Amino acid sequence: MILKEVLKNIKSLTFENKKNSILIGVSGGVDSIFLVHVISKLNKQYNLFNEVTLVYINYVSNPNSFDRLNFCEKISEKYEFPLIVRKSNLNKKNFESNARKQRYQIFTAILIQKNIDYIFTAHHKDDQIETLLMKHYDKSDWISFLGIKDKYKKIIRPMLSIYKKEIISYSLQNNLFWIEDPTN
Repeated sequence: MILKEVLKNIKSLTFENKKNSILIGVSGGVDSIFLVHVISKLNKQYNLFNEVTLVYINYVSNPNSFDRLNFCEKISEKYEFPLIVRKSNLNKKNFESNARKQRYQIFTAILIQKNIDYIFTAHHKDDQIETLLMKHYDKSDWISFLGIKDKYKKIIRPMLSIYKKEIISYSLQNNLFWIEDPTN
């Protein structure tokens, strides 16, 4: 069921008559590991992508940054998707906002350099709810209440219709391993 949901979302958000190349942002956390696993399964079954590349950005912001890097290297080997690693040295002030900006800058630079069609991120329905609540409490303007878009330019978020508890349940049932990212 969950695989069909992600497949439906991918097909509605990408060029269906073309085998696309994609970049997946990975952190080693359950959301991105779930996405890599699902993309691998769907690609084997439906031959959707001609290339899948993983990107890990090491913010060196906590003690498990290098553990997550090593884990992402193992995920890269397991699924046979190449891994690109970038190191970042952001200061702690406005870390989350600055990390998000830098992450998309890095993704976009790699997309252009390697001529990749799309960037896939592992945002899910709980992220959408959290974003809308934050906009409400910040008393943001009405346009902010559109929330996270499932497609914005070359960025695709194929999991926005899936709750975090569904991701965790699927991941446990399929014996997936992950490392929690305290900065996420």
